[in-house]
Amino acid sequence: MLVLASSTTGGVNGQPPRGGLPGAVSQYLGRGGGLPGIGGNYELLAREDVRKELDLLDEQVKQLEGLRNKMMERARDAVARIREERTSGTGDANGNQVRDRFRQAMEQAHEEVQQELSRILLPHQLKRLDQLALQMRLRGGVSALGGEIAQELNITDQQREQLRTKSEELERDLRKKIADLRRQAQDELLSLLTPEQQGKIREMVGEPFEFVEPERRPPNRGPGGAELPRN
Repeated sequence: MLVLASSTTGGVNGQPPRGGLPGAVSQYLGRGGGLPGIGGNYELLAREDVRKELDLLDEQVKQLEGLRNKMMERARDAVARIREERTSGTGDANGNQVRDRFRQAMEQAHEEVQQELSRILLPHQLKRLDQLALQMRLRGGVSALGGEIAQELNITDQQREQLRTKSEELERDLRKKIADLRRQAQDELLSLLTPEQQGKIREMVGEPFEFVEPERRPPNRGPGGAELPRN
């Protein structure tokens, strides 16, 4: 089983070219349907299965699309202003400050989105949306039990450390199981080839090599991030 991957860099020695933007800011342009710093409940509303579960009316869907277009335009404007400043040299070229300014703009947008959702959705739809959002976050493991959730559950420091340790253990076990399933799938795929073809492909790939999978990190969820609180 062959997997192709590609990567790009923005300039010399990984530095963004003049007028470019830090990756954390510019990456949002390639995101399908999501908004940087918004995330969570709002992004779930782009899913057809979630819309069906909430039994959204056509008018509600239309309003949500209008809200998305409005916030995307705001995000593009923020990026355009930062890019213009960096190109002309009138703005601060420090990448961290650029990201901070962009994050602040998106945090403000996040607050506006929550207000708009309260206006568009009915109370029972908002409640169900919160439930679905938590279910989705729980897929990420320990990172879901942070912030307001940790406070509401009264998670202790001892529990927090236990959760972290168990999460790392389960992550390692999951990676091993995925690797085993990949090998099994590859063997089943190659079994469709003739013995001669199997011999050729084995010669082409050479001795098996165990790639070390990078550890997954909790995703950046913008305002209200789910990472467990630290002392």
